[in-house]
Amino acid sequence: MALEQRYLEIAEKTGGPILELRAAAGWAAIPLARAGYRVVGVDMSGGPLDEFQEELDREDRDVGHRIHVFQDIATLKLADPDFSLAIVAYDDGPSRPEALQVTAAAARHLAPGGVLALDLAGVAHLRRFELEPVLKSAGLELTSIGSGSLVTATKR
Repeated sequence: MALEQRYLEIAEKTGGPILELRAAAGWAAIPLARAGYRVVGVDMSGGPLDEFQEELDREDRDVGHRIHVFQDIATLKLADPDFSLAIVAYDDGPSRPEALQVTAAAARHLAPGGVLALDLAGVAHLRRFELEPVLKSAGLELTSIGSGSLVTATKR
């Protein structure tokens, strides 16, 4: 099953709104918005976000109105931090400190009971014993380690 489909299944259980960090070109945000969810996409650099905007420009206006895009994960402090689902895809191998910083930023923006979905495909060097303290300090409990690279945690 494609990862995008797994995110849609999780979203059906959690509802919205949804935060996607490391949104790149919107490969998860756009299908979620098409499905009717309000999505906030955040990335660290303008290049991928420019691509994201180009993809959005090809979508129906209704899809574009459900997505808001921001830059700079490091200083992310959104006015409404109560997301039901936060998605982080580590598909391009960020450094260990960056991965931990982004995971913590995602966790800070979850509502109680919210789910953090992490795709760890690009961070094989990030070990579970490093990830769990970051999740725990943000009030999250590891709830699922899937057969693939997807891991989920729930905010208490």
